[in-house]
Amino acid sequence: MLLAGRALMFSLGLKPRTIGSHAITINFCELYLGTNLKILVEKFKKMRRKRNYLIYGAGLTLSPTETRNAIKSAKQFLKVIEEKIDKIRKQKKLI
Repeated sequence: MLLAGRALMFSLGLKPRTIGSHAITINFCELYLGTNLKILVEKFKKMRRKRNYLIYGAGLTLSPTETRNAIKSAKQFLKVIEEKIDKIRKQKKLI
């Protein structure tokens, strides 16, 4: 989801600064995608916080159900981002 959000930013000619780029990307997606996709972006925020804890913290585990839900949300988010980029970049697809 983070890479898809960054791809959306790049497609608009924007680039987040290095420090805090993950949070900046999420905030950008929240503003750009608007209130219609607020729930999906909130899931994105929650997953970023859990990712940080999984990588830098200790003791956190994810249940199989939570993992499946995260994958489902990520697929939804990727679809939305692909549609937005397709509208921005009127380019033929390779595949």
